[in-house]
Amino acid sequence: MTKKVYWIRFRENYDVDGVDEVCDKFHESDQIYDDKVVRFIGSPERLQEFIRALKAVEPEVTYK
Repeated sequence: MTKKVYWIRFRENYDVDGVDEVCDKFHESDQIYDDKVVRFIGSPERLQEFIRALKAVEPEVTYK
């Protein structure tokens, strides 16, 4: 499996605590609070699991 770096971005007033809880469950992620982003380093399959978990607490998620 090839790992890639993904940047997940959130709207201005996102659920910081909810996203933080999701990040605690995925060791591949690092939340960068000031920039309203999460860096995720992992496989595309694991990214999809992460995105599904994020959308449960924060529906407006964009990534690249």
